[in-house]
Amino acid sequence: MTRRTPPPGTSTLAASDTLASDAAGAARATPSSGIEDTVDAADVTRPPSDGPARPSPTAALPSDPAHLPLVAATTYQHLDEVGRGGLGRIVRARDTRTGRLVAIKEMRTDSHDAAIRFVREALVTAHLQHPAIVPVYEVGRWPSGQPFYAMKLVTGRPLSRVIADAPSLDERLALLPHVIAIADALAYAHGEGVIHRDLKPGNAMVGAHGETVVIDWGLARRLDRDEDSLPPLAPGTPGTADAAGQTALGSVLGTPQYMAPEQARGELVDARADVYAIGAILYHTLSGKPPFDGLTTVGEVLEAVRTRAPTSLTRLAPGTPRDLIAIVERAMATDVATRYPTAAALADDLRRFATGQLVSAHHYGRGERLRRFVRRHRVPLVIAAVAATALTATGAISLRRVVHERETARAAERAQARARGAGASRRCHGFAARRELPRSAPRGALAAASQPTPSRCSRRRRGSRRTAPTSASWARASPRRCPRSARSGRRA
Repeated sequence: MTRRTPPPGTSTLAASDTLASDAAGAARATPSSGIEDTVDAADVTRPPSDGPARPSPTAALPSDPAHLPLVAATTYQHLDEVGRGGLGRIVRARDTRTGRLVAIKEMRTDSHDAAIRFVREALVTAHLQHPAIVPVYEVGRWPSGQPFYAMKLVTGRPLSRVIADAPSLDERLALLPHVIAIADALAYAHGEGVIHRDLKPGNAMVGAHGETVVIDWGLARRLDRDEDSLPPLAPGTPGTADAAGQTALGSVLGTPQYMAPEQARGELVDARADVYAIGAILYHTLSGKPPFDGLTTVGEVLEAVRTRAPTSLTRLAPGTPRDLIAIVERAMATDVATRYPTAAALADDLRRFATGQLVSAHHYGRGERLRRFVRRHRVPLVIAAVAATALTATGAISLRRVVHERETARAAERAQARARGAGASRRCHGFAARRELPRSAPRGALAAASQPTPSRCSRRRRGSRRTAPTSASWARASPRRCPRSARSGRRA
């Protein structure tokens, strides 16, 4: 048998790194806690809704592995193992009928109860058809009676590893589209009446081309069916352990650090438990650490989840936008009624934040609204500001020119008015002089009084042609005659 090993830094999975359907998955804990494995025990789900239940697509399908169709062992060529958990493993194989590479998940134990859980996981996963959910190609059993299912081979890295490779907040903020894809996938699953109950960054694969796929639906439940009768795993089943071994039995199920408080208390859960888990994934993405990081045992984490909220992001990641912190706090609210009612509402708020719009989880003041408006419409505002500045400068120059031309016109009008006033004044003086002369005055004296007073230069040019009054007494009667003319009259 030929075995191929994936390149370093890349894992090829189709369902999960931990195979949580076997209730114990391989340990994928953070170095500080070692508690990020799935806790599985008595199955807990919410009661049927008050309205008429929608028929389950898997209701008519077999739940007993013995009723699954028999598939020949030669149908798939097993290549190599790419993942292993407590009760199952993931094998890369080639479908000999089509030649395509697939991932096969098969059992590692002969436990009948574990087999029932395994079949339930396969059927629930096969029912979900979404781009962000791994598709199942075939569900069957080998000639040995062991159940298996074949699914799409997803090549990439878990989101947890991608987050670990992003040390700065800006790099982690760039991972927000992956969280939105997870929320969209769960919104679709909730619409189909299925809840995941074990969401965490390790159960989301990021492909080589940026695609995001939610895997490991081993703890998924349909909300329109009463599945509390599903048998719990026996304590002696391979892969189970006590709290010190990261798996607890008989009370709760899921991964403690991403588990909703009501789920940690063993209560009935609905889709809002997945909403809390998506908020915990977003918390991990922004802070670089899982919620309640630093606690060492499952019991400590469960007690913390039940009683308090995790450390605020304002302390762990001070540069995180406040509206994004508000989204996390609402999604991870300890009160179920305070959370987003659906994963679709959470995805919508995340998408609104990503596009620069206002989110429903945050209350915005006037100043914050103005700043967001400026950031969102920066280019149009800059263009408008430049245009307004140009228009203002053009208007100011035009106004200055108009004012200058108006002042020039007013100065010209004042000069003309002064000139007209001077001419009118001279004519008035001449008329006054004529009125002061007696009617018996000679005609020459009357003509001289009517003319403006000549200048000295004009008198010099005229010389001897000047006509003097016939009498010195008449010359003195004109107030406009200069003393020189008066003297000339006296000499005459």
